[in-house]
Amino acid sequence: MRTQDQYEITAFEMTISVISLIFGVGILFQPSSLANALETPDGWMSLIVTGVISMGLVSIYSRLQKSFPGKSLFQYIESGITAKIGVTFVGAAFIIYFILVMAFQGRIFAVAIQMFLLYKTPTEVIVAVLLLMITYAETKGLQGIVHLNLLFTPIILVVLTVVLFSSVGLGDLDVNLPIMREGFTPILLGIMPSFYTLIGFLLIFFFMGKMKASTIKATPINIALAVVVLIQAFFVIFVQSTLGFESTKTLVFPAIGLVKEIEIPGQFFERTESLFLTIWVISVFTSMAMNLWMTLYLLRSYYFKRKRSRWLTPAVIFITYIVTFLPVTVEDTFQLGEWSGIVGVVAVSLAFIFAFITYRGARHHNRGA
Repeated sequence: MRTQDQYEITAFEMTISVISLIFGVGILFQPSSLANALETPDGWMSLIVTGVISMGLVSIYSRLQKSFPGKSLFQYIESGITAKIGVTFVGAAFIIYFILVMAFQGRIFAVAIQMFLLYKTPTEVIVAVLLLMITYAETKGLQGIVHLNLLFTPIILVVLTVVLFSSVGLGDLDVNLPIMREGFTPILLGIMPSFYTLIGFLLIFFFMGKMKASTIKATPINIALAVVVLIQAFFVIFVQSTLGFESTKTLVFPAIGLVKEIEIPGQFFERTESLFLTIWVISVFTSMAMNLWMTLYLLRSYYFKRKRSRWLTPAVIFITYIVTFLPVTVEDTFQLGEWSGIVGVVAVSLAFIFAFITYRGARHHNRGA
């Protein structure tokens, strides 16, 4: 039986894990954030453009990863010319990002659950239970989390697909026309809000080192990105068509508004949003579990290698819980989400910069030898 360190991730597991990480909480409010950023109904085009950019980054990194198979990005940087300095800077950026994004996910999760499901349950209790759940998932290691992704992500995809097909014909698609009514500039304004969601492809920096050299390809990850982009783009289109563009801008969770308009034949469910939110809970759980695993991987591997690390998990969870409730209002919470996205962009940028520095240094060293 393989240990956690020997566990190898297949291309299919990578695809499913990237999808699982990216979905998270974003699908609930993505139409609203894009509508407000662009001030036009072209948010779906921003998603597609950002998706293409993300696929390009994944393709570049996949080619780079082939030069150090069996190693994560951080192991590669540590072995290069920047050594501990490089891995310290890059790792710190990712740790901050993961804590911020987990806090944001937890707060949005609590707000949505209290608003639509558990009306009288304090958000503090909801977040505490969620953090305990992802802590337990993390104790099962990478293999356990990946298997959770394999179990739950297909269910999530099926439900989202059913919602999209059920939304056809509900509204007026002309709301989204004409395309690019104010030119290409608004679409560019939507790239950053879109990238904050799609930045989940950063999973490759951690997981590709667990893949066989022969299976290191960009195609599985790009398929995952394509699936996520298409689903989110159709959600934006159908939300705007059904609820109207101006209503989409003002709603906190416009995706829930869309689901409420869907009627299931046979009256099996009187409140379709409850079913949708139940599936969404699974999505948040798997996404946060991976974020926690990556945080602790960095801390245990590069910051506290020679010290006892039993306290690391409680410390990370406690800090995340505190950060979760720093925002006072829902608007403040979305500001936290924006800051986490900015830190994520910085972390990914640093990862590529130090990866290329290490790669060039290795090539120069080999030529000199």
